[in-house]
Amino acid sequence: MGHWDHQAIEIREGEAPESVLQALPPNHGFHFNGTFFYHSTYWLHLGWDDANAAAYSALVVFCQETGWRWITSYARDKRAELDADFFGWEYPLREARLKEVFEPP
Repeated sequence: MGHWDHQAIEIREGEAPESVLQALPPNHGFHFNGTFFYHSTYWLHLGWDDANAAAYSALVVFCQETGWRWITSYARDKRAELDADFFGWEYPLREARLKEVFEPP
C-alpha cells in the first residue's frame, strides 16, 4: 500500500484479526499488515491484491452490509469512520495524521 492509501477495518470485541480477514470477500486478495489501537477500537490494517477501485468498493459494500466500521485515507469518503477531512490534504499534517493512525506506537 502506498503512502496515500491506507485502509483499516474494526476488530470487534472477542474477534481475532484472522476471523475479520476471513469474513471479507475472498476474491480481492485482502490481507492484513498488522493491527493497531485507535480511538478506543482495535483496527486491522488492510491491503489487497486487486485493483484499488474494485477492492475498496468491495470493502465499502461489505462494511455497509455488515455494520463493520472502516478507516480510509481515500479522499472525502464520508461513509468511513475517518476520511480526508481528518487526514488533511497538506504535508506535513497529512503525513503526521497517517502515521498517528497507521504506524505502531
